This record gives sequence, C-alpha cells and structure tokens, in this order.
Amino acid sequence: MNSVWLTLLALIERSASQSIRSPSALLEGLLARRKVSVRFVAGVSVQDVLVTSGLLIVLLLSAIGVVYSSHLCRQLFSEHAVLLEQNDQLQLEWAQLLLEESAWSAPTRIETVARDQLEMRLPDHANIELVQ
Repeated sequence: MNSVWLTLLALIERSASQSIRSPSALLEGLLARRKVSVRFVAGVSVQDVLVTSGLLIVLLLSAIGVVYSSHLCRQLFSEHAVLLEQNDQLQLEWAQLLLEESAWSAPTRIETVARDQLEMRLPDHANIELVQ
C-alpha cells in the first residue's frame, strides 16, 4: 500500500513539473506504473527470492551480533574499571602493610620489647665468647 502512495506522490510531482493537470491522465499514469510493478514481481524467480531472503537473514543476524558484541564490550569495560579500582586499593593496602611491617621489625623496637616485656639484657663483655 505504501508503494502505491509513493507512486502516486511521484506522479503528482511529475505532473506538476510537466503541466499534466487532468485526473484521468494521472490515473492512467498510476495504472501504467502499477502494471510495471506487477510485471517486475512476475519476473522474479523463486531462487532470487530465496537468495534475497537468505541475505536478509544473514544481515539481521550480523546486526544482532554487532549489538551483542557492543553490549559485551561495554560490560567488560565496566568490569575492567571496577577491577582497576580494586587493584589500586590493594596496592595502597600492600604499601601500608609493608610500612607497618618495617615499623614492627625495626631493631630499636625489638630491643625495647625484649628489654621491657621479656626482661632481657645485653651480656657483659666477660660473658661473651667468640667461636671460630
């Protein structure tokens, strides 16, 4: 039905440019156009219709594939951004833990804990023996 309206509009435009003003001439032109389109459809083979249908299906599947891959790409990009943020947080925590470890294992702190909590002391020079 849309093709009929498009044909009618095309004929109206052509008639305006060619100064054809009678409705009968317009109707004759429309009928002539209609016969051409019927002859065109009658000249199409089944093989042509099948090939065209197959190509249309391939085109639609390709379009769906593009939409799906686009969606998957955006989803993976979002997940990548979250993982990068987690990586930054873990790197910061690791740096803080290394700092804390170096503070806890400092020789002065170990000596202080050994002296105050365990009541240890350095040996006198007389009690030190060298082993060779």
